Amino acid sequence: MVLLCLYYLKSIYNSKLNSVDWSLTVDTISRNYVLFIIVVLLVPLNWGIEIVKWKWILKDVQNLSWLQSVKSVLCGVALSIVTPNGIGDYGGRMLGIESKNRSQALFRNGFLSFSQLLVTFVFGLFGLLVVKDQINFPLPSLIIDLISWLLIGAGFWVYFQSKFRFKFVKSFLLKFNQHVSFELSLLDRLKILLLSLIRYIVFCSQFYLLLLCFKSDLGVYETFSSIAFVFLCSAIIPTGWFSSVVVRGGVSFFVFQSVLGAGEIGVVVSSLLWLINLLVPALIGFYLAKTPMLFPTINQQKI
Repeated sequence: MVLLCLYYLKSIYNSKLNSVDWSLTVDTISRNYVLFIIVVLLVPLNWGIEIVKWKWILKDVQNLSWLQSVKSVLCGVALSIVTPNGIGDYGGRMLGIESKNRSQALFRNGFLSFSQLLVTFVFGLFGLLVVKDQINFPLPSLIIDLISWLLIGAGFWVYFQSKFRFKFVKSFLLKFNQHVSFELSLLDRLKILLLSLIRYIVFCSQFYLLLLCFKSDLGVYETFSSIAFVFLCSAIIPTGWFSSVVVRGGVSFFVFQSVLGAGEIGVVVSSLLWLINLLVPALIGFYLAKTPMLFPTINQQKI
């Protein structure tokens, strides 16, 4: 079923991308260069928030410098785009972590990922509640509302009561003499969730500003709801590094065509946003990862 879904989205993406007049696209962006520049300037803010989150959550595990935090996060971005669903991010971030701290750092990184996913999940479901009528879901509206609110409640409950989820992991790690603390205070969880929310708003704003370059009469409420639902679908569909842009492009066409009548624009914008927000930082991360002098501790031991 997943493969059929990916094939369908790939077909949509390829057909719509091939029909794009790229000279007209470049001309449109050049006429709205201020909006495009703002989108580009938001990239450092987007990843800067993630770097702050990473440095802050490791404060009692390993005190990374700001430069080490930047290198660690960007290396994670680099490996995430060449692995399914970004799991390479875990390995990439460990490059700057001492071997004795890696198990603890892996758990903290998992918690950061879950925090960002929760924000995407919650706002995506809110977006679904707004656009469900235009998309014509095969379920009654009341059922969709009920399921969405139950899932939102379950997501918050898991986030704030998550120790039970890691008991089996803790038992596994203890077999290898890896002692990991799974304690995170309520205040820590709230801070991480707030930073994840701010980063999500930045990412949605980039999407919206790019859309405005091509279509200036978009309704804010419907557009942000559509963006949130696109991000939700992209997050829950298993993807690799290239299929992630294909999936987001295909979903963008379907959602924006149904809600805003701007499917082709959704494909173009989702592709541009992938290039700006992921590919460029990933290329920097690849450079950092292959430069031995940037991570001298790696050369002293085998990973």
